[in-house]
Amino acid sequence: MISNGSMIEALLYAKEAHRLRTRLFQKNFIYTIGKHNDIIGDNGEIIQKRGYGLKTFHMQTSVATGAWSNNRGSSDVESI
Repeated sequence: MISNGSMIEALLYAKEAHRLRTRLFQKNFIYTIGKHNDIIGDNGEIIQKRGYGLKTFHMQTSVATGAWSNNRGSSDVESI
């Protein structure tokens, strides 16, 4: 699989998909990401896990308005 280039092609598609998802996410949401260090003691061992996680997360007002707008013309909204 790797020798015929399929793996490289798959990784390129995955990288492009990640780039597009990130751009869409940044367009629709306001967020901050922070580092975190988890230290876990087990049987006297200390394992330190480092990573990143969301610190704050907010939806853009325009996204919320578009998603929950009453101007969609849905009969379900009119019956409420």
